[in-house]
Amino acid sequence: MERQRDILECQYNQEKFRERGQQADQQSALVDATQSIDVVPSYVGGRQPLPEELQLMAEFQRVLDSANVILPRNFWEANYHESRCSLFWRFLVANDGHVIRAKNQLARDVAWRDEIRLKDLQNMARKDVVGIEDAFFIRHYPCLCLGFEDGSENYSPVVYRRLTHLNTKVLAEKGVTVEKMIKHELWQYEKDCRLLFEHPESFPPRQLKVIIDISGMTWAQCTKDLISILSGFSSFSKVHHPERLQKLYIIGAPKPFSFVWNTIVSRIIPERTRNKIMILHSIQGNTWLEKWMKMCPSLE
Repeated sequence: MERQRDILECQYNQEKFRERGQQADQQSALVDATQSIDVVPSYVGGRQPLPEELQLMAEFQRVLDSANVILPRNFWEANYHESRCSLFWRFLVANDGHVIRAKNQLARDVAWRDEIRLKDLQNMARKDVVGIEDAFFIRHYPCLCLGFEDGSENYSPVVYRRLTHLNTKVLAEKGVTVEKMIKHELWQYEKDCRLLFEHPESFPPRQLKVIIDISGMTWAQCTKDLISILSGFSSFSKVHHPERLQKLYIIGAPKPFSFVWNTIVSRIIPERTRNKIMILHSIQGNTWLEKWMKMCPSLE
């Protein structure tokens, strides 16, 4: 919680208010926040919002208004009734509390969702996204929700991906192109995000826990197409789903994978994201993973 407070410190607004020397401006910011933002007591970590957080939210709203960034009805429908405070919090945290950067990212997100007709994509069936029957696709790339954490972990969904049998060459022969796979990753992640609102007692920030199983995966599977799929998904998830990931576990990683990760990949990933990722050769001794993997059905 202290880290969240640090990120959301309203230094920009406080300095501006001090320069103006007008207490009325500060009071106005609080009024604007309560009137124009859907303030709920539990919008961050189950506590009342701090005054400086309300000021930052209000400044964000004013910047959006001045830039004529409109959040249309279909945007909120696609975000499954997420409150305005929760939405603002995610974009502000992702940009270290910098209002202008957060505004630019949110504006790009609104335009992107409209451009790709995201609401229509969310309503599609998997077979219509990838172009082949579910059974064949899932055999190669299982994507499951294993369940939900308890209240102490805010009822976070635990989702599972298995790359062990993912063979892009075989899928390509069936007409599943790289573009379709990236589209599927987006479709699946949107489906996962819907799980965040399943439990009525969960509160913002709602985040996912993800397990990616690469046990038994060979280097022959690490094709250029697979790298394109993973990098394509990573790029849009960072921009369009900020602060949705709580923890990512990569399990069954062979030693060469760890070497590549430590020497190349980890150096180009932002520190905040890097701190959310845990790479494990085995789940033995990790009681949390052992518990959840017992709930994973046989996928052979």
